[in-house]
Amino acid sequence: MVEIEAADLQGSDSAVAGLSAIGAMSAPPSWTDAEFAPMDLHGFVAGRPAMVDLYHQVQGRYVLFCEANASFPSESRLRLLENDVGQLFVRVKRGHVDTGGLTLPDLLSLPDTQLSPIAKGDLLYNSVLSTTRQITGSERLPQIIHKAREWVAISVTQLMRNPAAFRAIVKVMQHDFSVYTHSVNTCTYAVALGIARGKGKEELLQLGVGALLHDIGKTRVPREILAKPSALNEEEWSVVRQHSQWGVEMLAATEHDQPEVRAIILDHHERLDGSGYPNGRRGAQIDPLASIVAVADVYDALTCERPYRHRLPPFQALQVIKRQTSSKLDYSIFASLVVMLGEDTVKPPEAGPRRQRPTPGNRWD
Repeated sequence: MVEIEAADLQGSDSAVAGLSAIGAMSAPPSWTDAEFAPMDLHGFVAGRPAMVDLYHQVQGRYVLFCEANASFPSESRLRLLENDVGQLFVRVKRGHVDTGGLTLPDLLSLPDTQLSPIAKGDLLYNSVLSTTRQITGSERLPQIIHKAREWVAISVTQLMRNPAAFRAIVKVMQHDFSVYTHSVNTCTYAVALGIARGKGKEELLQLGVGALLHDIGKTRVPREILAKPSALNEEEWSVVRQHSQWGVEMLAATEHDQPEVRAIILDHHERLDGSGYPNGRRGAQIDPLASIVAVADVYDALTCERPYRHRLPPFQALQVIKRQTSSKLDYSIFASLVVMLGEDTVKPPEAGPRRQRPTPGNRWD
């Protein structure tokens, strides 16, 4: 059985004007010291039973709003949105989200009329994010990789079964600067690309695990290098370029050292023209699954905030990648990414001032 682990997330500090007047419950229980995970309010279908207990936050306290299996009133949802409340919370018990006995696969298999694609995407994304966050500096790496494999298997099943799942997850993606957020985002893009390119389930599992662990070696890179707001010097850059090999070494120390996953971790920074690292491989020498992860990796890196530059809008990020496809990245994979993201995502932004810091030359990806 796979249980839903709680992300280490903090509740919003925003004031909720008039929330207590909505009439969630009479004399509801509340907690101030438990952990809670946020859920996008837009993901819950009004008038349908909630699958989990839902809480709202009032003056730093979490108050029961709607019990599991109770109808989620449409008028209450409307009042919340009118008061700029974009999320409710699920309670965490002993490190797991309380789902009334339902496992994550149970929740994801519910009809969309009971739990919408956005809510499913929220559950799946935050669950994988929680597991990946534990990898950093953890001495329990074998157990965590085992759990990560379970999450990837669930993600692959959901993305294969439900075409709306990918865009639902993209809607709830975080875009902060952290190895674990970037790893989960890259995994999502890579698996979706693998599906679009006709990969079988076993290859998708290998692709997903490799993508989720592709930057595991960066846990050995000093944070002051990763967070440096300017171009790296040669010594710093040589340290960063070791992360692929370090990731392979970390994987080899566990019982999960699959050659396919190892190849993804090792080759995801190799480039078609031989300019990549760590081995300067060219063209067909580069692992095919690693080539998929490379495109996913660069796209997410460009669309996330970095210490050395602001995140790029999707259209501008795709322009950067397209320029690289002539010599560095596989054009056919890039084309699949464009189709997968859809028209609304890839359309040019409206004309206006651009607030982009210049990207240091050796840190574009």
